[in-house]
Amino acid sequence: MSEPKADAELKKTGRKKGLAAGHGMPKLHLDAKAAAAAMTPPAQREVNGERISREEQVQYKEYCKKSASCPEKIIACHMCFFHGQRCPNGERPESEILIHCVDKHKYRGLPCVDTKCRVRVGSLREQRLHFHYCHILPAGWWSQEE
Repeated sequence: MSEPKADAELKKTGRKKGLAAGHGMPKLHLDAKAAAAAMTPPAQREVNGERISREEQVQYKEYCKKSASCPEKIIACHMCFFHGQRCPNGERPESEILIHCVDKHKYRGLPCVDTKCRVRVGSLREQRLHFHYCHILPAGWWSQEE
């Protein structure tokens, strides 16, 4: 299911339920066909028609693992993870993430399009990829064998 279709489905049916384990990121419950499509091996993955490199897919897999392991109300800073760590462990309390981004990255970043997620990213492209890997794909996709 593509991001625009998933967004439309979310608005239409309100199928977003619960939070992904420990990191405050809402997860979508997908039907069997959509879940199977989402579990396509990363080497074949495209996001909004853009082919994503294997290296970047592996980075998102590691980022999602890290994010899922964060305690409640703690965020794995997306910009630290993808652009160079600027704080211990790249983790910040969600209430301090905007201040952290301005102070350490000299850029407030763009918010995630999911208003319940406090992650900030460095570009519109990263915003699309973050939303896809962290909110569209089912929680735990990063633990699946390829």
